[in-house]
Amino acid sequence: MLEERFGWKGPSDGNQGPYDYLPLVIQSSPTEKPELFEVPLECAPAVHIHHPEHPELSELNMRWYPIPAVCALDLTVGGIVYSAVPFNGWYANTEVLRDLTDASRYNMLVPVARALGLDPDTKPGDEPLWKDEVMTVLNKAVYHSFKVSKIAMIGHHNLIDMFWEWYKDEMRHRQYCPVNFKWVIPPMSSTTNEAYLGLNKAQEYTLKPAYVFGKSFLTLEREHFGKRDSTKSMTMFFNTVRLAIFFKRLINLVRRRRPPVLILYASVTGNAAAYASKLGSTLRACCQVSFFDCCGTNSAGDLQIMSLIDSATLCIFITSTQGNGELPSLSRKFFLNLFGKNGHALFDKNCAVLGFGSSAYPIFCGAAAELSRSITENGGREIVPRGLCDAVKGEDLTFQSWTATLVKKMASMPDERINEAINKALRDTSRLRKDVFESHILSRIDLVDQNDDSKDSNSGDENESTKNVRRKTSLVKIDLDMCGNPPYQPGDHVQVYPHNTISETKLRTFIDHLSGELNLDDQIYLTFESEEVSLAELAVTAPILHHNIDQLVSLESFLRTQASMEAPIPTQSCLDLSSLATSVKDKTLLKELGRNKDDYDKMISLCGMKWMDVFDIFPSLSGRVTLSFLLSSMKMNHPRSYSIASCKTCVGSSIDLVVGSFIFSRGGSNHEVGVCSNFLTNVKEGDEITFKIESNPSFHYPLDPNAPLIFICTGTGFAPIRGLLQKRSYFRSRGEKMGKAYLVFGSRTIEEGLFEDEIENFITEGTLTDAFKCYSREPGKKKQYTTDIMKTEKVEQVLAPIIENGDSHVYVCGSAHMLEMCKSVMIEMASKFHVSKLIDEGRLHSDVFGALKSVGSVIGRSRSASMNVGSSVIGRSRSASMHLGSKDLPSRGDLAAYFET
Repeated sequence: MLEERFGWKGPSDGNQGPYDYLPLVIQSSPTEKPELFEVPLECAPAVHIHHPEHPELSELNMRWYPIPAVCALDLTVGGIVYSAVPFNGWYANTEVLRDLTDASRYNMLVPVARALGLDPDTKPGDEPLWKDEVMTVLNKAVYHSFKVSKIAMIGHHNLIDMFWEWYKDEMRHRQYCPVNFKWVIPPMSSTTNEAYLGLNKAQEYTLKPAYVFGKSFLTLEREHFGKRDSTKSMTMFFNTVRLAIFFKRLINLVRRRRPPVLILYASVTGNAAAYASKLGSTLRACCQVSFFDCCGTNSAGDLQIMSLIDSATLCIFITSTQGNGELPSLSRKFFLNLFGKNGHALFDKNCAVLGFGSSAYPIFCGAAAELSRSITENGGREIVPRGLCDAVKGEDLTFQSWTATLVKKMASMPDERINEAINKALRDTSRLRKDVFESHILSRIDLVDQNDDSKDSNSGDENESTKNVRRKTSLVKIDLDMCGNPPYQPGDHVQVYPHNTISETKLRTFIDHLSGELNLDDQIYLTFESEEVSLAELAVTAPILHHNIDQLVSLESFLRTQASMEAPIPTQSCLDLSSLATSVKDKTLLKELGRNKDDYDKMISLCGMKWMDVFDIFPSLSGRVTLSFLLSSMKMNHPRSYSIASCKTCVGSSIDLVVGSFIFSRGGSNHEVGVCSNFLTNVKEGDEITFKIESNPSFHYPLDPNAPLIFICTGTGFAPIRGLLQKRSYFRSRGEKMGKAYLVFGSRTIEEGLFEDEIENFITEGTLTDAFKCYSREPGKKKQYTTDIMKTEKVEQVLAPIIENGDSHVYVCGSAHMLEMCKSVMIEMASKFHVSKLIDEGRLHSDVFGALKSVGSVIGRSRSASMNVGSSVIGRSRSASMHLGSKDLPSRGDLAAYFET
């Protein structure tokens, strides 16, 4: 009707899809001509359906509108019928669930089942219980997506509970209450409330005033336009039916011929597993995809895996990196069996390896390199170069290009049936989303807060020009009651999203300098359009824009929490800003800073040249910089990981973090400090905090409480050890039989020794057998590090028998260099055989960090494509375009002249 009567061919932006908003057709009176109006997206931004544990659902691109609005009912009051009285409310989760899954609506049960790896092709006589599983998962996804989008939604349990109480109250006071049973009882978990039986004999009748069904849109259309010619529509209908039958036969034929592919994944936090699921969703279009968790409890002795490997056309190995470039400890036993006595299974087998790691560590993706080497040694062949996904530079783009390379290679193999995967693999990957919690700070206790200008010539990690050093270490307690009290284990990690330490006054001043009439309280709906730049590329080049596409964003939240306002302006942005500056001095300086690293570093040392100060340093940029420019140029405040320093059983509904910050300058007025550590060591009680919890099972407490333990850590590395000791203390209080436990703890000075009282208390109550402490900066004493005290005769006599014990566990938390040194010392204590056995059996647990490679902020982004970034403020429309490129730069002498003035 919309196309034939009004000429509407879809949304005005030209992008048609199954979830487009239909326009409103309004007829003011029976004698007036109906008019068509499209719904502005900024007035009703769509809610994209995602699941916190099943990122593969994001690939289906399901979405729904935020509020239910009804306009097809008439209101009858006192004998008068009003035909245009629309109203709206808010959704119950099962309403949206039915819209997505009902066979007469979107009918998404089967697509969702396939995305989850379930087989919806039920055999005759079998019960299709997969439908219940799909409904449960999708129901949680709907509720999670609305809550994350800050859109009101009520759960069906709360809804029926409230209605039942209201119904009983009505019956108590009025003795009657009409009820439509099928509209009131939720379609899921119906029997969980007594209303299911209490309303089964309820009567339905209409009390007025009331909303009642009026004329349908087909009746109104016929009254105004007359009858339609149905010949064309019936022809299209029968053609569609024939095509549907043909494609169903074709799909069934392809499914029967799909070659088998096996994905073996080893994941520590779940990230590698999520990407394995995403890859499987891509290949499932034309392959029989099977998954195998190499970290599973019985993976090493699983007999079925050998038959899966034998029958697979291709074996894909996906692994994360643990410790200092090692395979996840829980997978080591499986790989020892696979590459040892079962190595023949890989002979002449097509394989591919994808690794996940961080270039912040000395050995980048060492686990993937180890897998490649073992595959080659056992006669297997990698059909594509090993993929290396870097958490620092962004994993999505590497995963996307590696997947495309893999599928193209598969298509060139003799089996031509696999060609169908190419188009799916080349599509943009959807963003992985995990549960993010919002809560507040319960307390912050400063454990260390002192100035220190001392240097350590042997440390190798401090710049000689470092001055005015200030060290601060704080114990931060986060409330979990506000975010549903999520579970965690000692040894897990918390990823904290930092807030910029910028005052509201300065933030308002910064916004006043931007182009356009923007206010701190504005809500902005962001869109992105580009033919040259894909979403996967945008995730790397403009992460803030990518993160907020098609979402309603608070300008204050964007500048205070998302944008890295305290980061230096990159060199590429200096060149871009030079074209906006109106002052010759600013233009010249920005161009020179963009091209000359030495002058750029000098400027950083002098004033920091942070984004938050850009208008103070370059005044002529005021009124020239658009919000679109910031969205595509600024870095994103990425979350930083911290080890959990508590045991939930002991502290209740909270999480403890031990955070150290290091503030210094290099001679200028600029002070350098970690963004997130500075934020956490300065939070106050009641401050808001955004975070997510990441499981780290490789650092959990052993299953056997009687196992002898060694804990080795330095400084804030005591954080996860503290959580493990709290759990051990709980086991002791419960009467569990405990093995011996020793702590080797290093700090700079006795004054900086963290939790001295707690450690002594652990020893007194028997949680710790003994503790050996050393100090590297204690005045008047010789420097001593953890490896030095481990070499002493007293400590060696205690630790060596434990290392040689086949049930013992060793936990190391500190730098990657310290881990390697500890391994060497343990080999000297016991033997290489015993240390290797510790590693191979997953009894050496490490939670280590490494210094970032010196890439600096001088690395700019090279962008040759033009991008149109549109941003609209509610009630107002704004758009801007960027044309990025390089221009002729001035000579270096111009900069000297500028500094002289």
